[in-house]
Amino acid sequence: MRLRLHRLESVVEALRNNLLEAKPERSQDSFTTAPAEATAQDVGSTTQLDVRIDQAPVAVKQVDGYQSLRALLLADAPDALLEVHSTRATEQGVFVSLQSAIVLTAPRDWDEVAVRDALSSALPTGLTTARLGANWEKRSSAAGEYLALDGTVPLFLTVQGRQLLLANDAGLLEKILAHRQKSPSIAGKDGVTYAAYFQHTPKEQGNFWRLVSQLDRAGNAGEGDLQANGSGQKPGFFFGNVAGFSRVFSNVESEQMIEKDQGEKVTQTVTYQWAR
Repeated sequence: MRLRLHRLESVVEALRNNLLEAKPERSQDSFTTAPAEATAQDVGSTTQLDVRIDQAPVAVKQVDGYQSLRALLLADAPDALLEVHSTRATEQGVFVSLQSAIVLTAPRDWDEVAVRDALSSALPTGLTTARLGANWEKRSSAAGEYLALDGTVPLFLTVQGRQLLLANDAGLLEKILAHRQKSPSIAGKDGVTYAAYFQHTPKEQGNFWRLVSQLDRAGNAGEGDLQANGSGQKPGFFFGNVAGFSRVFSNVESEQMIEKDQGEKVTQTVTYQWAR
């Protein structure tokens, strides 16, 4: 079975948005002195009078950096995709970061060397020069071994037979590896075609509320928290509406949905776990 074009692009898009085009987590050192005073640039000289200005510049051919990755996915034709997203508050408790992971299952075993090369070539050209920071180094953990990029881009991978695991956080990848050892996947069993699990514990609620509050502050600098209160101030879109929906269902610890294709019909079962 070949991977259809629209499914191929959806997999590439998931990898781009969640892992490959994410900005490096390491922040640049701040300036301790004022920048140099800007000066006017020289617009030319009399020696350039014979330079033609009526000719269009040479167009540089754009290279598709994802060509190798598309070829790999087209050849291996993954038949299942799992996305995992998690939040983590910093030690100071001010900011919340997002961690993402993707698991791809194929009908045959993945070629680790081909996967590494395809991912390295897919990195945006502005993030690497002469393959600096695009090489892989092996790491070990209690959950198993995996590979990590040696640059500032957080990207980790491991090949487990027919499963390819990718993440932008080492801790999240190790958790998935540990969970994989304890609980086998339910994908494809008993006609299961889709499975989703949402965790809504108090810890996750707090991180989520802090995150959406930061989104409101970023878009409304100088207007305070924009939380709903008795002063008549309008509520923030994210904190007052999206987080408000989360607060209404604060007693829901988790939600799970299982979809099964039984030929003549497709069933969906949604299970809510409430706090005791």
